[in-house]
Amino acid sequence: MRELYKLEHVRIVKDASMEIDIMTDFIFEADQTEDVGVLCGCDYLLYQAYATGAIGWISMTANILPKLSAMFHNAMIVEKDYQKGLELYKKLYPVVNMTERFPKPTQAVKYILQEVYGFEEGICRRPRRGLTEEEKKLVLKWSNIAALSKE
Repeated sequence: MRELYKLEHVRIVKDASMEIDIMTDFIFEADQTEDVGVLCGCDYLLYQAYATGAIGWISMTANILPKLSAMFHNAMIVEKDYQKGLELYKKLYPVVNMTERFPKPTQAVKYILQEVYGFEEGICRRPRRGLTEEEKKLVLKWSNIAALSKE
């Protein structure tokens, strides 16, 4: 990463290592370089990444809970209110946990967008397979989306 930071056209890098120590190293190294920031590419390390200095994140969660996600980003980046950010992260966490740990995250996101928000998402293309009825129930249960979508 250190070499990427030196390139004139590189301004933002995404870390999806899923390892907080690696992400922290990238963030601290980017801090020493002018005009380079790190995006968190792993939703379940979101709070830790922001608290360490990430400038944003690439997220499946934000597709499902855009308002709460924007509120979290604003609390952490604009307001620098880490306690408020933590409380918002706790609300986001059921969806974060589902998108990171469910074996079919893309299908789960598409299902939630269709089932909860009414978006016509269609089917996933091969090699992915759709969700079974049991998996659909699990997605709704694990994500706690029925309650969260009302916030």
